[in-house]
Amino acid sequence: MPLSDATFEKFAQLLLDKVGIVLPPSRKRMLVNRIISRVRAHGMRSFDQYYDLVANGNDFYEWQKLIDRVTTHYTSFFRENNHFLHLRSLLVNRFKKGILRARIWSSACSTGEEVYSIAITVLEAMKEANVRYVDVRILGTDVALEPLQVADRGFYSEASINDLSPDLRAYFELIPGTSGLNDERLFRVQSRVRELVIFRLVNLCEHPLTVPNEIDVIFCRNVLLYFNKERQLQILTAIGQKLIAGGTLYVGTSEHVRGMLPEMICSAPSVYSKKEFLNQQHNDYVKYVPRVFLDAGELNSPGLSTLSPRTPG
Repeated sequence: MPLSDATFEKFAQLLLDKVGIVLPPSRKRMLVNRIISRVRAHGMRSFDQYYDLVANGNDFYEWQKLIDRVTTHYTSFFRENNHFLHLRSLLVNRFKKGILRARIWSSACSTGEEVYSIAITVLEAMKEANVRYVDVRILGTDVALEPLQVADRGFYSEASINDLSPDLRAYFELIPGTSGLNDERLFRVQSRVRELVIFRLVNLCEHPLTVPNEIDVIFCRNVLLYFNKERQLQILTAIGQKLIAGGTLYVGTSEHVRGMLPEMICSAPSVYSKKEFLNQQHNDYVKYVPRVFLDAGELNSPGLSTLSPRTPG
């Protein structure tokens, strides 16, 4: 089933307009390989028919199927680990100063490894700072639905956590009687970690962004490289407005954003700090606030406990 150049250009323009994805002509074969199963699933005889289906905006499910297939979902736990070491140091300093509140956003969290790495880092920082209580909310978002569903379930293969230290692997528990691809054992992120995280479908190219303001830390890593310069600037500007004064932005180590962030200063490689306050409106992430407590007898052990989510008054 051939894909004409003209129809490819229509798909490319649609994806650029809606989600900012740039598809050069060299990616034509990739697009065919990734969507032909959906064309056949609908019993269609041409890619033009499938384009009409996803372009009319009436089929959310099929639009998500397209997005899931053309976006990249590669990630891993504690990828670019220097960022997590930096975050841990930042949080420890805050906690020791008595600033026991943290709002963190992972803006392109894919299948969840990044956002759970953030949550584990928060818990590790609590232990290091010797604090019993932190009011923390962590938001994980992505433009693709299927990866978010994987993230929300929190199941991962043994291979995905093999390179973690024993201390970090302690945040995962083996699920008896389960196996993934190649009969690998499956592990699940512990509930004390999962309870800190909320997932939401968010398109970074839609404005205004449907996420809260007054965020302390934002991770926007390894996603900007898929956009053109104009869209990168648009996204960075919108994200910058979500940060509090002094807030921290992490970008991918291969992403070059100098000159696009006039309201920020580079405080470490691929780490930026906001130097002025742009937006004072406040919103809540969701209808509940996870609150993390460290039992008095567990200050020097890996055991943490969390209260059940509660509705704020």
